[in-house]
Amino acid sequence: MEPHFELIEGAMIDRIGRARHLVRGDAIDFVSKLESLVREIIQAKILGLFSPKVQEFDDILKKVPFDGCIKLLIKWKVIEGDLKSKVEDLKNVRNHLAHSWSERDVLYKNISLYDNIEEFRKDAKEVWLRLIEIYMKDEVKDLGILLNKLGDYNTINAWKDISKERESRGFTEEDDL
Repeated sequence: MEPHFELIEGAMIDRIGRARHLVRGDAIDFVSKLESLVREIIQAKILGLFSPKVQEFDDILKKVPFDGCIKLLIKWKVIEGDLKSKVEDLKNVRNHLAHSWSERDVLYKNISLYDNIEEFRKDAKEVWLRLIEIYMKDEVKDLGILLNKLGDYNTINAWKDISKERESRGFTEEDDL
């Protein structure tokens, strides 16, 4: 089994362009998932995992265009080098697919997307996994804070923080059963 299979499968990258008539929908669907991941990274960078303001911040972040979110991560040096250019290339394909009359007019790296679908898929997998890695590093940072709180007997509110976080993400006690 391919490493990170679940992460790739969840983004449905391998299905992009398998049925030639589905390139537009599959590619747009993938980049929408990529956009959600980019927004999660921004949220993790600013609020961390245990903020009671997660929902409010999410409402604000939804108003920021995808391009603006990418520019923030570039400015903060979260996305750099080849990752930056690949994210921008993927975003541009989504924009061209959304606004082109014919899918055949859409280029990926100056080659027809149809003729370059394997490269698109390869780059999509790489970008997806690298952004997941970036996101997980922020989660681990916040997890360290939580573990420190749990290990400090003087910290009374650790479980309260966990409960608030779970509630803000829509979890209930029934989910634990």
